[in-house]
Amino acid sequence: MQLTIKHEKKSPLLHRRELTAEIQHAGAMTPKNVDVKKALADHYKVGEDVVMIYTIQDSYGTTHCTVQAAVYDNAEAYKKFAIIAKKPKKKEEAAAPAKTKGKK
Repeated sequence: MQLTIKHEKKSPLLHRRELTAEIQHAGAMTPKNVDVKKALADHYKVGEDVVMIYTIQDSYGTTHCTVQAAVYDNAEAYKKFAIIAKKPKKKEEAAAPAKTKGKK
């Protein structure tokens, strides 16, 4: 897996670098998020906990993919500015009876 940075933009207000990279993965499947995160962390010499992968796009039949990611300056900036997925609803809320429509 060979990593090449195609475009990099520094965002000092958000304490991060937004980047587009290309990964060559000849003879292998599309790399997993964990592998890409580790490669970017090694490239920028930061921890994996401050790297956020947005997309990994691969065209059918090719041996390269395009990655969009952000590398934060520190863990505090990551926690403050990164968009983190919402937590799933609790089982009690999900198990609530559904309201029925129509006449009784």
